Amino acid sequence: NYAFLLQRNVEHRWVNESWTRKEEGIVTRINLSNYSFIDNKSVAVGFGDLDSGFSHGAYGYAIVRGESSSGYQGKVLRFPLVEFSSVEVLGIPLHGLRGSCTDGTYGYTVTSSCDDLSYDPGKGSGKVVRFALDEFASPQIMDPSGSWDFSGIFIHGTWGYLLLDDYKKEILRFDLSTFDPSVEVFEPPGLHSETMQQVWRSGFIR
Repeated sequence: NYAFLLQRNVEHRWVNESWTRKEEGIVTRINLSNYSFIDNKSVAVGFGDLDSGFSHGAYGYAIVRGESSSGYQGKVLRFPLVEFSSVEVLGIPLHGLRGSCTDGTYGYTVTSSCDDLSYDPGKGSGKVVRFALDEFASPQIMDPSGSWDFSGIFIHGTWGYLLLDDYKKEILRFDLSTFDPSVEVFEPPGLHSETMQQVWRSGFIR
């Protein structure tokens, strides 16, 4: 049994009288039976902003967030869990990817514009992205009805659940089978606070 950890390495160097910055994403594999580091693999030079990941079948998947300020778009990385060697890259024509999960057929991730320099609260433009695990190609993008930004996603049964960024308390859900932009919105009771700002970060089921 192995655990796969996503790591972000940032290196600053003083070159030609100016600072340069280099980011590198590392996927580290840990043997849980004896808790030893048996492999340390650089998934891709430059893909430093690894956000989250999941596994399905023989592959592991990692989400690269992307940045709007540099025009750097998000990506999904796929690597074999046993060989733990080569890495495939699926480009996503969006930035600000956050969170990930799978229903066994598709992988899912969501986006947030809260990190954009031009971000305008109340005018969120978050999207839901899904990609077929078998083909690992042609990502589909869904623009949920309403103005939202998302911090995470999880799945239960035939529904996908979306967690909101920007201090919003609502939780959204959508039909996995149709991938329709019409979403249901509900707000769990008892979450209001006059003194604290609350943000959903992630979720899971048991």
